[in-house]
Amino acid sequence: MKKTLLILACAFVLAAAAWGQKPTDVTGDRFDLGGRKVVVPAPEGFTNGLGRFDRFTTVMTATESPDLDILLAHVPTSMVDELTKGPANIDFYTKVSVAKKARTL
Repeated sequence: MKKTLLILACAFVLAAAAWGQKPTDVTGDRFDLGGRKVVVPAPEGFTNGLGRFDRFTTVMTATESPDLDILLAHVPTSMVDELTKGPANIDFYTKVSVAKKARTL
């Protein structure tokens, strides 16, 4: 009986601690994928360049498979000034895509 009470007490304490935790706020671009809100944060030192820099957006969308939807493409923050002035050679970037068929799943 004492063991049962001890187990229940421990379970209650752990459950209360879990309920009391505040969810962390994740910053990033938000997408609705299959009825779920998905947050994609930019890697540290990067910013989303898709739609922000014309030439970069053109290259990113042109190199994407027709079966995929491009969601984001991040460029190094250090390149923003150069990209704002015009086309620049970027050899390091991120790209996040999702299959068109699976986007609503």
